[in-house]
Amino acid sequence: MYQVFFNVILPALVSALVAWFLFKYKFTFKKLYLEREKIIKELLKRINKRYEEIIELKGLINRENTDREVYKAKLAKTAKNLHLTRRYFEDNSIYFSEEIITKFQKLYARLQASLTSSGDALIDHDIWKEARQMREDLEKEFRKLLGVK
Repeated sequence: MYQVFFNVILPALVSALVAWFLFKYKFTFKKLYLEREKIIKELLKRINKRYEEIIELKGLINRENTDREVYKAKLAKTAKNLHLTRRYFEDNSIYFSEEIITKFQKLYARLQASLTSSGDALIDHDIWKEARQMREDLEKEFRKLLGVK
């Protein structure tokens, strides 16, 4: 009786238990991976929208006949949207490496500084080039996280 239990039943139970844990682990891991993918996709979409808004602001600055009130309204909207994007990132930062967190924070700080200082800061080519490069670096990192080259 004990031999049957130790030789047949116990190994079968252990195998079933291990299979159940592996299935549960795979399911949980897959669920987390899909959530991470969704968050990365949404964050990249938000970053690209903010980038487009800043390009639009830059265009308004370069026009001579831009209404100051229209510019201020767009500037306020862009700054608010940028802040909401940062909050979204911070709420989901658990899914990202320290390197990506640092890059995002630098990008946010540079863009925020360019929006909150005088309008001329948006024209500064060095700030613009640095922000664009950081955005591209973040995209590359996100592609690595998703397994896309």
